[in-house]
Amino acid sequence: MSLKKPRRVMNEQDQPWLPFKDEQGNLQEQMKNLIGKPKTPFSPNGDGLETDGLSLHMGWLPPGGVHKYHYHEKDDANEWYYFLSGKGKVRIGDDVEEAVPGTAVYAPAGEKHGIINDGNEPLVLLFGYDHWPKTFIESE
Repeated sequence: MSLKKPRRVMNEQDQPWLPFKDEQGNLQEQMKNLIGKPKTPFSPNGDGLETDGLSLHMGWLPPGGVHKYHYHEKDDANEWYYFLSGKGKVRIGDDVEEAVPGTAVYAPAGEKHGIINDGNEPLVLLFGYDHWPKTFIESE
């Protein structure tokens, strides 16, 4: 009996962008699932590389785009971001910091966080979790 070997390598260009729009229908961000749990909001077809929990995603925010201020419950997933191009602002708790290429951000579980592209070009970043979050709670 032969078991199907899981896929371990993929190219980001082979993954579709999944758009996220605001209530007025304006594009706020797009995301691609690269490594992570199949059949998630970022991967409705289960098309990322399957893991036991670790995840890697690519994000794209147009000028003025927003990755909503949110948090994951205290005993839930830790999240990280790494900025590849463009510039923006990242908010962690009450602190707001400039995010440019090379910026790394850590948002521990329970800490509110979000991103805005306040630049003139798209903001491209990688992000992920230590395990797939069970909660995504929007905040003000």
